[in-house]
Amino acid sequence: MTKNVVVASNNGWRLVAFSLIAYWISLVLILKTRRDAVVSFSSSSLSSSSSVEARGREIRLAVVTPTYHREKNRNIQTIQLLALQNTLCSTCLGMIWILVESESDWRKSSLVERYEREERPAYCERVLVKALRVKVERSKHRGVAQRNKALDWLEQQISYVEQDPVVLFVDDDNAYAAEHFVRATKIGKVGVWPVGFPSTKSKFEAPVVKAQHQSDTLRSSSSSSSPKVVGFRSFWCGDLKNFKPRVFNVDMSGFGVRLHALEKVRFDENVRSGYLEDAFLQAITRNVLRRDNKTSENENEGNPLHLLNALETTNVHDIFVWHLYHTILSGATPAALVVSKVPEGDSFLCP
Repeated sequence: MTKNVVVASNNGWRLVAFSLIAYWISLVLILKTRRDAVVSFSSSSLSSSSSVEARGREIRLAVVTPTYHREKNRNIQTIQLLALQNTLCSTCLGMIWILVESESDWRKSSLVERYEREERPAYCERVLVKALRVKVERSKHRGVAQRNKALDWLEQQISYVEQDPVVLFVDDDNAYAAEHFVRATKIGKVGVWPVGFPSTKSKFEAPVVKAQHQSDTLRSSSSSSSPKVVGFRSFWCGDLKNFKPRVFNVDMSGFGVRLHALEKVRFDENVRSGYLEDAFLQAITRNVLRRDNKTSENENEGNPLHLLNALETTNVHDIFVWHLYHTILSGATPAALVVSKVPEGDSFLCP
């Protein structure tokens, strides 16, 4: 009897021991599987295959938005980002929306923190969100580090590079019509369009075009039927008193570039105030023309206006982008000053 009890007891302990061993083996296998999954996800995110590639999404636009936490009015950032989100979602276009915030502002905004966790409304499945942070040094140009960080990240994603989306720089304090993003997808390499400026004397900035049959000397990289950009109308054409005009008199939201046309070009925070977009577009268009064998290193060296040959536009009359949206919300600028059409004539024509 005692022997049977001892045997049963030994068998019980063996069963317990076996169960514990099986439990630990199972636990190790589960942890290993999860670790492998995390490693696989991390490596794919850092290299070529992001979640977008896995889902086989079509990405036609890459929207870059530098944002920052407003200390004095914390609700402004939330309102502006939500308004921008709703506009992007209403386009029904496949896109990646890259939100970039400084490290000092990181997680101060619950909205950006939520985007970091990739939480999106159910009606916005075609808009994928990537939240990034970057260390921002003191600079005379706001948003330079954020935009460059987004471009660095974008060019590392092979799935995006292969789809070659149009890159747009969309500030959160502007107002946008959904049609703006639809039209932007039609550009080939570098495109420009009108922008509304309700708080300025001119109320707008816009490219000036001339039909191709009227000018054989100005040839763009777009299709033969596309109008040729020959200049700009703007309330500020550069420092004309010191003979430093801008070649590209456009706002940050007044142009778009195909990803392949960037060619590692970045915004230069060392350029003088007011010339950030101009310097960026000069570098890009110079590369485009050189790659298309339409210019050489020394050609037109003294006349940078030949860089306009690389531009194209799908719209010169209608305004779908308005600068300084927050001034209208706050009542500083009457909404009646917002124009939706570029007026006829040559007023505010840059020399």
